[in-house]
Amino acid sequence: MLALAVKLDTPGPVFYAQERVGLHGRRFKLYKFRTMVKDADKLLPQLLSANEADGPVFKIKNDPRVTRVGRVLRRISLDELPQFINVLKGDMSVVGPRPPLPHEVEQYDGAWRRRLSVKPGITCIWQATARSHASTHRPLEPVAGYQARGPHRPGRPGHDGAVRGRALAGVVVVG
Repeated sequence: MLALAVKLDTPGPVFYAQERVGLHGRRFKLYKFRTMVKDADKLLPQLLSANEADGPVFKIKNDPRVTRVGRVLRRISLDELPQFINVLKGDMSVVGPRPPLPHEVEQYDGAWRRRLSVKPGITCIWQATARSHASTHRPLEPVAGYQARGPHRPGRPGHDGAVRGRALAGVVVVG
């Protein structure tokens, strides 16, 4: 049903595969339902001056490349369902920091590089609480939590379940 909606909305493939950087800098293909117009990456240079994010990432609130169906899929995070393929392949976990783009990693300094010491995830603490706010300083704060030791460290059912619960609540409240 989702695939049909994507296909009928705008020309282009149903799925979008993008190179991302994972654990220890290893590159992999991240899979999503396509939420932008075909060849949206080629339009990025024209939009860089509108960037609302801090740091080495790009984010604008009303990105003109996002399709009608794409807005809905993003609002309720259904565009990320194909990332479970990445989890099964071992590239990602369900909970962890979002995987960065290679050009973002090229701009990382020491603090940002810590993100590469943890397997990336489909959802994270920052995404569960901040959702799509433009600031990129917040994604760095939880990385230490993913590296923490003890009974509530990430990877434990209590911690990861709490993050998944907060992510779901964010989708229900925001969506």
